[in-house]
Amino acid sequence: TFITLADRGITQGAFNLVATSTSGLAISYTSATTSVATISGSTVTPLTAGTTIITASQAGNSNYNAAAVTQSLTIVDDTPKRSISVTGTLKFDDLILLETATKTFTVSNTGNDKLNITSLTYPEGYSGDITSGSVAAGGSLSVTVTFAPTQAKEYPGTITLTSNATSGTGSISVTGKGIPITANDDMPVVKPMSV
Repeated sequence: TFITLADRGITQGAFNLVATSTSGLAISYTSATTSVATISGSTVTPLTAGTTIITASQAGNSNYNAAAVTQSLTIVDDTPKRSISVTGTLKFDDLILLETATKTFTVSNTGNDKLNITSLTYPEGYSGDITSGSVAAGGSLSVTVTFAPTQAKEYPGTITLTSNATSGTGSISVTGKGIPITANDDMPVVKPMSV
């Protein structure tokens, strides 16, 4: 008798095979695809995702014939994956000095484990409503960026996210330009007094 083998995750580690024989003879085990799982004695070690055929054999003797039974074993890649994706367009219109404008971008996690963001670094002229946070597996997070120029110049830069992502790119470009206040910008109109 060879017990049916359930799917096994890589992170679950090694496990023992169980087979019995009415003859009482020793049972040996082999794995058809050793790149998926190897066997030492009765211990199976999962290596990569895939399927292999496990054979339980007894050699037989003068009283019992040799026999073999097979079971299919599927190894599942259950290693934690945190895939970060940052999307949005952070191209601000020209902005008069000391005024502000906001735009948003989205951080997504297409992995199977929680994404922890330990910091968001904003370039000169920009700030955000979030400096750290987390994104559940398959979830997303919206970040609001404020542009507040203090000098009349271009403000190119990159917002960088530091996280425990195992794949993906944790950054997004941002651009904006500060323009000086002119006499026509929000200045009161003074009419000459009549005498």
